[in-house]
Amino acid sequence: EPDPNRWMSLYADDEITEYLDVKTLQYSADGNMADFWICYVQPKENVHRLVNQKLDKSNRTLTLIHTTKYDSVTNNVLDSIDIPLYMQKPIKITPGSVSEFYYDVLFVEIPRLASEYKQKENSN
Repeated sequence: EPDPNRWMSLYADDEITEYLDVKTLQYSADGNMADFWICYVQPKENVHRLVNQKLDKSNRTLTLIHTTKYDSVTNNVLDSIDIPLYMQKPIKITPGSVSEFYYDVLFVEIPRLASEYKQKENSN
């Protein structure tokens, strides 16, 4: 299981668990863009994926940036893809989809949690 001080659990069922990397989460200065990494753990297949994506709040779009697939036992890279800038196409967020879930988490829940987390760190 990923480090809970870095990775926030977003979703889990028998097939997959999704974690958000709160350490690398970045927002644009105006708060309309979020650059984030998700770790998808698939224990039955002994694989996990790290996926870098961007969400655009103003256009309600999601863009895939990078994905790497690992063997969870050896941590060896099985596949890695950097999406070239000219191929990065924003996809509209579909209501009720996983991308809308990420949108809600990143633009509603995470700012609230990040603020609480920073206050906690500053008090230490």
